Amino acid sequence: MIGLNIELAKVSIEERQEEVRLRNKPLLTMSNARTTGFWQSQSALDSLQEAIKLYRELIVSRRLRSTESLAQTDSLEVKRDWRSRI
Repeated sequence: MIGLNIELAKVSIEERQEEVRLRNKPLLTMSNARTTGFWQSQSALDSLQEAIKLYRELIVSRRLRSTESLAQTDSLEVKRDWRSRI
């Protein structure tokens, strides 16, 4: 009889554990979805920050080339003026 009561108690505990697991399953699913959403958002943010960084580097590079081009133009004008004075 004692063995039967022990088995009955084990089955009762297992049933309650299963009830808790089933009750918590939607919470876990929701938590996993939020975690996945967080990491997807973080990845998108990282990509956007990298794109902004590259865009800024492009702007600086274009400005530098533009400045170099103006310097060459000024240099040619100075040389032309100097030659015309000789």
